[in-house]
Amino acid sequence: MDRPKISVIMSVYNGEKYLREAIESILNQTFRDFEFIIINDGSTDKTSEILSSYNDPRIVIINNKRNIGLTKSLNKGLKMVKGEYIARQDADDVSLPERLERMVNFLDMNRDVGLLGSSFVIIDEKGNKLKSCKFATENKEIKKRLLSGNHFGSEIFRKTSLEKVGFYREEFKYAQDYDLALRISEKYKVGNLSFPFYKCRINFQSISVAKNFEQNKYAEFAKELAGERRKYGKDRLQTSSKEEIDKILNDLQLEAKR
Repeated sequence: MDRPKISVIMSVYNGEKYLREAIESILNQTFRDFEFIIINDGSTDKTSEILSSYNDPRIVIINNKRNIGLTKSLNKGLKMVKGEYIARQDADDVSLPERLERMVNFLDMNRDVGLLGSSFVIIDEKGNKLKSCKFATENKEIKKRLLSGNHFGSEIFRKTSLEKVGFYREEFKYAQDYDLALRISEKYKVGNLSFPFYKCRINFQSISVAKNFEQNKYAEFAKELAGERRKYGKDRLQTSSKEEIDKILNDLQLEAKR
């Protein structure tokens, strides 16, 4: 296809339960000029069967021979994108029909914004609403709040801003989106739409205390690195050797498992 206005990127691993709903939520967008890059990260359930049932020319499927993890899979897809803008979609979440249209319109009118999010709704396994999450919408306030935690619900990036900061950092097993948001916010303006254009599903069966603790450790690590960049201009991951980075990550993993 010709160069689309926006590339939607999604990685899925054994996501058969909600995958079709996630895909349909993108295919049913009011904004039609997009490509949909889906990375099947070595799934062993019916994910491949579900993906092969679609014949939409906008869908591009990448099949990993083995499971390589979310961060590496996303970067693999990002290397293929053609769009001016890049939107994230998770395989168990739902985008409301006007999500892409509203976000593209905002970015077209605000050329200095490198990252745009929106408020979102948390839903349970059956799609029932649990909670509404609203975020600040103005650049300065978002950047202030980013220092204490991620402040975006459904991200869409300007491709040039991603290329400037270097995509997701594969050292991050978790909180890779938070680390990326921090780095983009240091170079560009950021924004949020106040309306909840995204439904984020919480799967209570997949949540464990250990996993939640590990996720929090990676988020804290992202904050530490942001502090280093503010103070020194660069952080440890940008200045250390491979051996030093391996030790940093090993120490982080050990701390997360205590």
